[in-house]
Amino acid sequence: MARRKLVSAMSARWACMRRRVCRQLPINIQAVTAERAVATGDFAVLGTQVDPVLDALAANRITATAVHSHLIGESPTVYYIHFWADASLDVVLGGLRAAVDAAR
Repeated sequence: MARRKLVSAMSARWACMRRRVCRQLPINIQAVTAERAVATGDFAVLGTQVDPVLDALAANRITATAVHSHLIGESPTVYYIHFWADASLDVVLGGLRAAVDAAR
């Protein structure tokens, strides 16, 4: 019962967040238990947004696992920030929201 409620709450919150902010970000969230969720994915940001996004992730206990670009000499340079989150659903979603806001 608790897992069903968590999945339902997670789906509703994520759908709401996605409609307002995310728009096709490659982010995956998995409910592990009623008290724990994990997330992984990446953000594609411009150079001036890298530090604010990394700061937002770290402030919300989300680990940046890689920062890189795919092309040499592109303009503007796009950086990819990969992350891993492992916390309560509220903490994970709040941290992802903070990172998306930091990228604006």
